[in-house]
Amino acid sequence: MIFHGFKIMWNQKRKYGFIIFELFAIFLIIISTMLYMVDQAANYLEGTGCDIQRVYCLDINYHEGEKASPHNHFEKIRQRIEQLEGVESASFSLYAAPHIMQASSWSFKYGEIITSARIHYVDKGFRQVLNLELAKGSWIGDFDGSSPSVVPAVINRDMADELFAEGDPLGRRIKGMEHQYRVIGVVRHFKTRDFVPSGPSIFIPMNHPATGVYASTDLLVRYEKGTHPQPRGYAREVFSVLSRDQYKIARSMPLESMKEVSNANRSGDMVFVGLLVGFLIFNLVLGLIGILGYNVNQRWSEIGIRRAVGATRSHVRGLIFSELLAMTLMAFIPAFLIIVQVPALDLLPVEWSLFIKGMAAALLVILLLVFVSVFYPALQASKIPPALALKEE
Repeated sequence: MIFHGFKIMWNQKRKYGFIIFELFAIFLIIISTMLYMVDQAANYLEGTGCDIQRVYCLDINYHEGEKASPHNHFEKIRQRIEQLEGVESASFSLYAAPHIMQASSWSFKYGEIITSARIHYVDKGFRQVLNLELAKGSWIGDFDGSSPSVVPAVINRDMADELFAEGDPLGRRIKGMEHQYRVIGVVRHFKTRDFVPSGPSIFIPMNHPATGVYASTDLLVRYEKGTHPQPRGYAREVFSVLSRDQYKIARSMPLESMKEVSNANRSGDMVFVGLLVGFLIFNLVLGLIGILGYNVNQRWSEIGIRRAVGATRSHVRGLIFSELLAMTLMAFIPAFLIIVQVPALDLLPVEWSLFIKGMAAALLVILLLVFVSVFYPALQASKIPPALALKEE
């Protein structure tokens, strides 16, 4: 039966070649879409490493052209806010608060190894506010005045793996663009947005003389369970120390609300891609069903003769299924060979583990679509009455 099916396809290679090309186009679309969806799902499921429940954010902007306040003013505000009723902890940071959609990166070097890492200016309260998990070492504390030219820093696991491989990063010194940094701790996992892939990050003390932050910052306040945030109270403490002529609060909302805003655009993109690809696949599958149905009608006499000489309905269905599976294989192999060049040649930053998951998901979708496409034509072929087919022949 299989040999005869290949013989039929060869004898009608122009028609079957068009079906194979259509399957090839469908497979390219499905594989590319599944790789994108699996990548976005993997980024989302790994999380940011931050606990943002019951955390309120105030985005404090500095007016350019005015004289900046000393950095110790931020520490005074943090202490005052932590004394408020219902507040667990508070922290000032820059480029570090989750879902703020602000980022900055530098190149860092250890020995001959160079990597690009996102920089996050933080104070000693940042880890407590977001409940970051330390893998080893300690968090940033108050500057003690020793070694002002070497800045203590905490890195995440991704940066530790890239710079030090299996070695212990604690105590090692890495070179930045302007300063040297001494690693005092390693955070297990951290990134600022859900759909962004994880990568190297470094936490730098914002109150260090060499890297002090004096201008715009983000104030994060963790409030106690069972209480509500008090943004007016937080703002009152901010402007009890800072001048309203120099600073303003540009944005004020819970981090969970910022997460919804941050994820809305990417979720919308994924829905749009899913709907567009679904529409294309739906039309292609309808066309495939029509072509296969027409092919069955053209083979009315052949299938009737098979039924007359003893072929059962299941055998006829198996013939139609086997032919389409053979064409599926012929279309899938070149599509796979094209897509596999993406991770093989590093055309895009796609890891092999992600590629394998995406291909497995794509293969399941492909098999489902093939089954749906061939089900009705195969059912139609199995119901051809032998006597009527022979009479027409």
